[in-house]
Amino acid sequence: MVKYNFTYDLVFKASLESCPKGAIKLLKEFVSDLKDVSLDENVTFLKQGNIKGVDIKTTIFDVNLQVADKLVELEMQKAKRDYKMQNRMLKYFSDLVSSAFEKGDDYHHKPCYSVWFLGFKLFDDKSFIHEVELKDNNNNKFVDDAKIIIVEFEKFKNLDYNKNRWYKLFITNDLDSLKGDDLIMNELADKIKDLNNDEEFIRVIDMKERAEREYNAGINSAKEKGIEIGMEKGEKQKALMIAKNLKEMNLSIEQIEKATGLSKEEIESL
Repeated sequence: MVKYNFTYDLVFKASLESCPKGAIKLLKEFVSDLKDVSLDENVTFLKQGNIKGVDIKTTIFDVNLQVADKLVELEMQKAKRDYKMQNRMLKYFSDLVSSAFEKGDDYHHKPCYSVWFLGFKLFDDKSFIHEVELKDNNNNKFVDDAKIIIVEFEKFKNLDYNKNRWYKLFITNDLDSLKGDDLIMNELADKIKDLNNDEEFIRVIDMKERAEREYNAGINSAKEKGIEIGMEKGEKQKALMIAKNLKEMNLSIEQIEKATGLSKEEIESL
């Protein structure tokens, strides 16, 4: 049993980045357009500064990667926040699409997918995977290779897990129960275990949680006073406040980068 499972954002990010084939296998399970992607495809994990066209001052992704010619962003959102989730998805997706356009006059862009894993119900229906596309009023697709994929793993508890360990990965802390003949799953489960036994990594998590509690206390106080905080501004301010608190707790710049997604320059300026 582990304290922090796959759905904790820092574990989600660190485990996938250390197990590229795990990232591909995860995508193949839940994104129909990527089922033909080979496990041997070259995967490049991108830092925000490497994604051309994205305003890194307002958008903080969990995992950004390029698989062959496809750009994919992965977001883990375990708890529901106060802001309108669909608006945040649209903001992140528009940034991703902008980054997918290449130089030239033909407006060619790379296929791009914004994949969100949610630990709460966004929709009231029984479907746990939703694909959001641009279509006209006659249901004709406007584009074929740009989508928002929403996976509500809150609904997984109603499924038959015996058919697929990749579903159980989201709702269990018992990683031994995931072990079997899937070597990639075994590797990912072992990495999550290693992260939970990494004292430095757990220290970063504990300090981040403390900083988040302090930030949330300040937000609640602001709301009580009737102060409105916009979605993007609030997210950015939260990251900066957490980074400032972590800096005061003597965490390294590298640790704070991993915990907040901010750049080295932004952290050093605090």
